[in-house]
Amino acid sequence: MKKNWTLLTALAFSLLLGLSTLAGACSANNSKKGQDSEQTDGEAALNVMSFNIRYDNKGDGRHQWANRLEEVGTMLNARDLDFIGTQEVLKNQLDDLAALLSDYRYIGVGRDDGKEEGEYAPLFYNTKRWQLKEGGYFWLSQDPEHPGIGWDAACNRIVSWGHFANLANGQEVVCFNLHLDHVGETARRESVTLLKQRLRPFVTAELPVIVMGDFNAAPDSEVIAATKTPLDGMTLMDSYETATHRVGPEWTFHDFGEIPQERRARIDYIFYTAPLHPDTLEIVHPEAESDTTRFLSDHTPVVVTFVSNSGH
Repeated sequence: MKKNWTLLTALAFSLLLGLSTLAGACSANNSKKGQDSEQTDGEAALNVMSFNIRYDNKGDGRHQWANRLEEVGTMLNARDLDFIGTQEVLKNQLDDLAALLSDYRYIGVGRDDGKEEGEYAPLFYNTKRWQLKEGGYFWLSQDPEHPGIGWDAACNRIVSWGHFANLANGQEVVCFNLHLDHVGETARRESVTLLKQRLRPFVTAELPVIVMGDFNAAPDSEVIAATKTPLDGMTLMDSYETATHRVGPEWTFHDFGEIPQERRARIDYIFYTAPLHPDTLEIVHPEAESDTTRFLSDHTPVVVTFVSNSGH
């Protein structure tokens, strides 16, 4: 059954009580610009982030995880996020994030053994707003239910997903978080095919779907074209291309500022299906870089505020 995302009943009730909608305050560093959970044109906002946090590599010097953790926590908690899809998360980093995000729970396991070994792609959800109806994980391979490398991939790759219901109004949404392989072109293409197979039942049920993650592919690549190609009435749209407002640079990977800006690529995405519409997309990055810049990661977080475009 198609869910009503407009919340007209709740809005009318609020108006009768004489309450006004609170606009989100913009901080000096724009840490919450366009991202507060508020009513936008009478419709409920949904705030989603995709963030490759960079695995804990002691060889990263001043950029290693221990030196970034506090700022990452501050950034995450400064935003009113419903869902956070993270990538390259090792077990110690997962423990750190779970401690920092006290209002959130996560779905995900280590990709190497289905328990704690290897990187996670955990999907965090705000427990003050959302109840998990069902969820889980699967591997991007020919045997999705068990750990293993697929096709020509260099690493095990895993997807974490959840089907959620809003605690206040019952609205539903399904989120998938993933990290495609950085080497195998066939693996990336086949992974997108498998992903769409897993999405289809939810789209058929007319539930809004969000797919986020590090695709390791540029916007003009065959992989992204395949992701956006309609299949059996299902169309995944790139929020960067369709957002009403965009904030920040045009790229998402900078290797801790080592890549010249003109050569940087957008490889982190948040895709979605109707009736959602991205009102604002922000790529979070310092306005200026220097030799002393403290980067959150070698990737930029991508944040989208969705509203409904259903018209009812």
